[in-house]
Amino acid sequence: PSMSAAERRFTIGLLAIEDGVLSSLTGPMDMVRVAQKIALARQPGTGLALETVLVGARGQSRVTGAGGMQLGPVQSPDLALDLVIVPGLMHDGVDDLVQRLGNYGPEIELLRSLSLRGVALASSCCGGFLLAEAGLLDGRSATTSWWLDAAFRHRYPRVSLDVEQMIVEDGCIATTGAST
Repeated sequence: PSMSAAERRFTIGLLAIEDGVLSSLTGPMDMVRVAQKIALARQPGTGLALETVLVGARGQSRVTGAGGMQLGPVQSPDLALDLVIVPGLMHDGVDDLVQRLGNYGPEIELLRSLSLRGVALASSCCGGFLLAEAGLLDGRSATTSWWLDAAFRHRYPRVSLDVEQMIVEDGCIATTGAST
């Protein structure tokens, strides 16, 4: 569909990642749908068009989240995206989380590519580890879940970590602690 001159589209990509915490994906989907309905109720002719799309780095059509539930469709990240959210990852502790990072090479490369395109990035909970692994948090301020503090600081010494903050924005990157 063609956009009218007055339409303002804002598209949030949700990174489709195996073993992602599903509420990190479905929560934003629901919040954006509600925000769109409120915008339309307040101003029926609004040109605001809010949407979420699942985007993947592996060409997959569906993604299996933590607990085995599948979500789809997963789309190409070549869309016009304003923001991409990295979900939290289900893991069995710090050692397991750090070991799993090696399985997410395509996602880490995608995050680097999106950053170079100027797409704003955000992470939920330990999703910030993927941003840090991509080198995107070097020299920046960030947060993560408090109990991951020591492991994060050890692995990413060039990141200024403040786990006392629930949300930290630094430039076009935002990180959150826990499921915020």
